[in-house]
Amino acid sequence: MKKFRLHHVVESESNITNEVIYSFLENEDGTLWVGTGTGLFMYDPVTGTTWPVYQKELGDKLCSSLYRDSRGRIWVSTFFDGFYCIDRGSVRSYKDHSLMLNSFPNPNNAQTVFEDKNGNFWVSVM
Repeated sequence: MKKFRLHHVVESESNITNEVIYSFLENEDGTLWVGTGTGLFMYDPVTGTTWPVYQKELGDKLCSSLYRDSRGRIWVSTFFDGFYCIDRGSVRSYKDHSLMLNSFPNPNNAQTVFEDKNGNFWVSVM
């Protein structure tokens, strides 16, 4: 366990707390996408700065997992709000608004997304 560095995110300009972080995804420049229970954020480990991204679309969503596909798109899985795809700055929602909350399985309760070597997408829902 001593191989890990504990970094506590303090609530100052961000509403991220340690207990609501669900996923991370690294960019080539070293910045991190941070999926939380209160939306999607970016984190710069060099400066220690955290800021919200795509607040209009994802600001109140529980972002359970993050994935970058072969085309560089970022896929965000959410808790009962479906999947979101971030492609060159635009955000597209994949949510079935006709489903009742208690539908089972519920594709809007997105767990994760994965692209295999043949370009097929695999999704997990609950």
